[in-house]
Amino acid sequence: MRPLKERLYETFSDIKADVSLAPYTSFKAGGRALFFLETGREEDIITLFKLQEEIPFTIGFLGKGTNLLINDTVINKVVVRYQPQDPVTFADNNRVIIKSGCLLQEALHLCLSNNRAGLEGAAGIPGTVGGAVCMNASSGLGYVTSCLEGVNIITGHDCGFRTKEELALTYRSSNIRPDEFIASAVFELPEVDDKAVSVIRQKIKKHLQQRRSRQPLSCPSFGSVFKNPPGHSAGELIEKAGLKGVSLGDVQIATRHANFIINKGRGQARQAYELIQLAAKKVWQHSGIRLQREVVLWGFSDSDSKAMIL
Repeated sequence: MRPLKERLYETFSDIKADVSLAPYTSFKAGGRALFFLETGREEDIITLFKLQEEIPFTIGFLGKGTNLLINDTVINKVVVRYQPQDPVTFADNNRVIIKSGCLLQEALHLCLSNNRAGLEGAAGIPGTVGGAVCMNASSGLGYVTSCLEGVNIITGHDCGFRTKEELALTYRSSNIRPDEFIASAVFELPEVDDKAVSVIRQKIKKHLQQRRSRQPLSCPSFGSVFKNPPGHSAGELIEKAGLKGVSLGDVQIATRHANFIINKGRGQARQAYELIQLAAKKVWQHSGIRLQREVVLWGFSDSDSKAMIL
């Protein structure tokens, strides 16, 4: 059997080895990918899955990297960044098909420009459509998946459509497995008049103003660290545990919102990981509540199993 590197270079002209992933994440820290492939072709994803049957290896699908913390070491994955051309299609019966690599803000802008309502939950979320569906992302204006019909999924065995009900969506979760790739999401977004679009834009403007006032958006971060426990705010629990402003090197639990960890310069992923562990431990000791991570980890011993990254 020929080695993986030889087969990858033979199959993909644009694949690279030993690529720093820090520039591809919003936290601006992290290690290097064993192999890295940027593509806008679904056919390349299918080919990669077929190659995986020949030579076992792990695939990591990377969107905008906005809810991801990557260890500072070499990540033993073939990391794929899917960036499709013409990512939004307006079809019949109010259906809008959006490819998974499309940025949420681009999708929202195109939908409103075409007088389509229902994607307002994406407002202010900096990730991609695929990651948002996989993690069931939401904002103060609702869930991205509120008008979702289903997703087109590629696996190592076949391609198929999975309805919204079949995704088992819950708070920041779905049943999409690491060996499944969301190619596109199908939404039912009703057509509305210009007046309704204007009202929606005003709601989004107000929401974004509130978001800027509450969240530390001027420094690199990976968004919310923990899910909010039922009836509680994770940020308030961390603050009550006395951790707001605590730092390790250039990495800090933000003073503006304690459920954010920010990189103030040359912070390392390991420092952020240690602060995550510290926050979970101190909140449990102080409040008796176990926090659940929202951020996805790559390369750590307790790494999250999710493969689609916002």
